[in-house]
Amino acid sequence: MICHQCNLANQDDGRRYCERCGNYLAVLPGNFHNDLMQLSPPQFLEAASEGLPLIHHNVMALWGEANEIAALGQRRAVGILQLFAEEEAAKALLLFDAIRCPQGHPVDFSRLLRGFGDHLAKGIYVQYYGLRLNDLEEARRVVSWERRRVYREGDYGEFIAPNSVLYMREKRLYVSYARHDDNTHAWDPPYPADILFGNIVHSSIIRVLGALYSLGLFSREGLQQVRAYWNGIYLQDPVFGDPPETDPKRNIHWHQLREWNLEMLNRWEAARGRAFGPAEEESIRLIADELLFPLYPFDLSPSGDVRDLPPPEWPDAF
Repeated sequence: MICHQCNLANQDDGRRYCERCGNYLAVLPGNFHNDLMQLSPPQFLEAASEGLPLIHHNVMALWGEANEIAALGQRRAVGILQLFAEEEAAKALLLFDAIRCPQGHPVDFSRLLRGFGDHLAKGIYVQYYGLRLNDLEEARRVVSWERRRVYREGDYGEFIAPNSVLYMREKRLYVSYARHDDNTHAWDPPYPADILFGNIVHSSIIRVLGALYSLGLFSREGLQQVRAYWNGIYLQDPVFGDPPETDPKRNIHWHQLREWNLEMLNRWEAARGRAFGPAEEESIRLIADELLFPLYPFDLSPSGDVRDLPPPEWPDAF
């Protein structure tokens, strides 16, 4: 731990006073997800193996309660609990993708972990896992689309809308004081249960999370195999340059990803010394077909501004 008084890097052995100057090594209480970025690779893997099962347990608890309430009929609580369950599942996939990020690429690794406590990054993961993609370039388009702070909508782009991931999150949860395009204001209530999010709906990200957990891939030994396999695979943004162009060598297709997923499972099966059984076949299929590209090549933070938007495309009659 760094001493704020003399800047000495003390050993991380639980000591509370600096060995050089005796200064108290104060640690503020609270959630510090960014501290995960300070861990060594072995420490991070150990921390992930401890945290991922806890996250999975929390997701399943929230998801189970959402289903119980859904049996009572349309309730706003159903959509709220599903939102929280999916955000927790996104945290798990963010951590899992950090394990899949090859060592030696700290920028990509940190980019993922910065999203661990961010509603937008987690919401992008939820949206992403609800899709079926052809290649890495399509994954890039999804991320680029969902991270926009504002965008134009309407027949001619006459309206400016806020980020859809964050807006829909707000509409599930809160009453907001909104400003309209004409600079007027009004209170905006959340969606009622009979319009949206009153019933339980299919969730791909929770299904994938459950499959990874059920096959033991969140264990320390499982994550070691995941890291060892994916450490030899480095994904890069397939689109670059000005004007932007796609590099076919970087643009990985879905069938290649599926082969990687299956090979990862084969290595884990061999390492654990026990063949997959019939009860695990559905989890194997889910991971093979629905475990998507890790998103470490892409920025998950908000992008753009009103000033970056093109003007409305008014018809000639106007």
